[in-house]
Amino acid sequence: MKMTHSTKLLAASLLLFCLLIQ
Repeated sequence: MKMTHSTKLLAASLLLFCLLIQ
């Protein structure tokens, strides 16, 4: 199971979300 891509995408999305709601 390759979860590196999914984790990376999730982390990026979370970071973007945090920046947007700030």
